[in-house]
Amino acid sequence: ALYWFALKNVELADARKQDLKNKLMTLNQQLAELNKKKEGLRQKEKSLLFAIENDEIGKQISELEREINELNETKIIRLEKLKEYNTKALKVGFCENPSEEVFLSNREKAHTKREKCKKDIEDNYERKPVSKQVRISDSDFYERY
Repeated sequence: ALYWFALKNVELADARKQDLKNKLMTLNQQLAELNKKKEGLRQKEKSLLFAIENDEIGKQISELEREINELNETKIIRLEKLKEYNTKALKVGFCENPSEEVFLSNREKAHTKREKCKKDIEDNYERKPVSKQVRISDSDFYERY
């Protein structure tokens, strides 16, 4: 009886092994088919990308993408300049992030103030002895005022 159970166990194991081999073969065949499909889809993707790049609309899209990138770079530069302006504007008592009208008004006020300060300096320069005279350059003036 023990021999019969061992023999039956071997038969069942062999049958299970054969079933698993059959499943493995089926899965390998399916995998091969899927790999062929995948390769075919990759080729199709490449051909579509090539067609888009060579197509007039594709060229327009590429040109628009380049233009967008350039505009983004310009935007970054302008934001940096705005930040610098805001810092200087606060130092002289002007508002931050002005509209165009306010900016032009601020620029006119700054120009007027600069001219007044230049005149005051020149008046003081004429009154003081030569050894104590101080000349302020335009860049120093903007940094101070």
